[in-house]
Parts: sequence; C-alpha cells; structure tokens
Amino acid sequence: MRQILVIPATLALVSCAAIQPARMRLPDNLAAITTTVLRGLTGWNTGRFEAGDYLGTFRRSESTEILADSFTRRAARAGFTVSGPGLESAIEGRCRMEERSLDAEVEITIEPMAYSCDFASEGQAIPARLELREVVDGGTAAYRHERRGEFQLDGERIEIASVHDVEGIANGTITPIGYVFEKNGRPIGALDLSSGPELKLPADIEEDLASALTVAALALAVLPDPAER
Repeated sequence: MRQILVIPATLALVSCAAIQPARMRLPDNLAAITTTVLRGLTGWNTGRFEAGDYLGTFRRSESTEILADSFTRRAARAGFTVSGPGLESAIEGRCRMEERSLDAEVEITIEPMAYSCDFASEGQAIPARLELREVVDGGTAAYRHERRGEFQLDGERIEIASVHDVEGIANGTITPIGYVFEKNGRPIGALDLSSGPELKLPADIEEDLASALTVAALALAVLPDPAER
C-alpha cells in the first residue's frame, strides 16, 4: 500500500520561506560595493535596457545546426548601444558566439565556446574589444563551463573570469553564475547573473573605469549562453 506523508501547512510555509535564491559569492575585497541592476535584458531578444544612469537598446538571436545526426553547431549574434556617464558618445557593441560539439552517446565539445565583441561609436570602429572563451586546463573542473577572457576600452585592459561559487553552498554551479573583472590580478568589479543581472562595483571607483566595466557587463549580459541550453 502506498503511504501518504502529510506535512502541516505551517511547516511547509516555514520550509518555503527558508529557501533563498542562489547568490554569487563575491571576492572579499568587493565588500564595500554599489549595485546597479541591468533592467530589461531578461526574457526578450530585442528591447531597451537601463543600468543606473546608462541607457540603451539591445538585440540578439541564436541558432543550432545538426549535421549528419552527430555534429552540432551553436551560434549567436548580439548587439547593443549604450550611452551614459564617462562615454563621450553612444557606444555600439557587435558580438558573435560559436561552439561545436559531437554527439557520441554523450556530447563532446570539439570547438569550445568562443565569444567576441567589436565596438563602434558614431559609425566608426573604436579601439575596444571583448574576448571570452571556454577553457579546460589543469586549473578548471571538467564538469563546469568555465570561461576566461579580457576586455579593452580606452586603454583599460580588464581580465574576465567566470564565477561558479554560490554563497552558503559548498558545490558550485555548472554554468557561470556570474563573472569577475580583474585589473593587474586584483578584482575590481563583478557581474552577478543570479538575479537582475547586477553589476557590482567598489563604491569609490573612478568614472572612466566604471563606464568601461558597464560596457563589458552589458556585452556579457546580452549573450545567449549556449551552456544554458
């Protein structure tokens, strides 16, 4: 005979209330931070967004091709425009992503995810670029989609690394829960994808660096991540 377990409603409510959304674990030196929510970027492929004093539009698309019932090619295109403090004129980002895999009973990645963005202002290319790649080496976990890259704008070179650590949880996430931005090996900001998404910056950050990190965060937030599929 099947037994039915009855849980009192009050206990169920307490249990539900105890469940909190997963939050990205921030680097220790980002304790004194400001948080900017990137509003309007979730759930749609085109639209408008706002990130504090920064405003803009975005668009994105993705596709999957299966060849010979075994080879899968995933690709995406994304673009956005943004204007705001520290930017002399609106910046346009033009981004592309591609990865290839082989289905041999289990899916094997043969060309890891590669994501790149070029940038322009007033119709002219500017010396700025974002590169992000999935990496598998001695310092990464085989079961995670870990990424590393860099962003350059107006002479600022910023290193990017995916974050998989969650507050209060021993085991991390398979897909990135966010990204940390570093300069000369020191964390200077983070993009939290667990909610929002949200850009976390030190409270005393300079305006030029804050604007560069905002552009980088938007380029990452607009990506249709193939790992989520």
